[in-house]
Amino acid sequence: MPVPASRLVIDLESSTGAAFCFLAWEILITLDDEVELIWSKPRHSWIKWAFLLARYGALSLLLAGRALELIVTYSTMHLNTNSIRIWFALQGLLAFSIMAGAEIVMMARVYALYNRNKLVGYGFITLMLAEVFTALLGFGSFEYFSISTLVSQIVVVLLSVARYRYMYRRGHWEGTRIIKLMFRDGTLAFLVFFLLSLLMAVYHILQEPFAPSEYVNVASFSIYKNFQYQKRTL
Repeated sequence: MPVPASRLVIDLESSTGAAFCFLAWEILITLDDEVELIWSKPRHSWIKWAFLLARYGALSLLLAGRALELIVTYSTMHLNTNSIRIWFALQGLLAFSIMAGAEIVMMARVYALYNRNKLVGYGFITLMLAEVFTALLGFGSFEYFSISTLVSQIVVVLLSVARYRYMYRRGHWEGTRIIKLMFRDGTLAFLVFFLLSLLMAVYHILQEPFAPSEYVNVASFSIYKNFQYQKRTL
């Protein structure tokens, strides 16, 4: 039985409102760590800008989305259909940029584990280019986006596991806390991204209303938590 539109509006408002409050709370309680570990990095540090994009880009996107939802739901102001379409396209673009930034950090960690092996580096560049290409090719569908991200994430976690096992068998990393932490956080980040990409595909297949807003909400939580782990070791 179809869900009433009023119920969908309530669910949308609840999810976006909760996501914004949660993300703002996370930023406030960890601001001291951010100042110490991120703001102190030089301006040319790409890790610094990737972190700031993920953290404040998601917050800004949620705030703008929340304002637009309130206008559409409660205001008598007329919004042009094309303007709304452009907004949702920008939502998807920014969400993709946030996720891509987090994936690049994950790839950089694995690249470091392989002692900056050029073959690994070129492989990651190829994966990112393929991800961007498939996202643009299927811009009207999250199906392409989710499939491309799933492939990248699987490659990253397989390379992480392979390297960890290789070094562990030789006793190089036994008892090394930082390496174990990197392996644990990389696996956790992979699981979060995998579930997020899977949700994208499911929403698309089921043709659920307001799905893009849900992606942004979940991305705001998962990407932020991923960077919280990353910044401790990079």
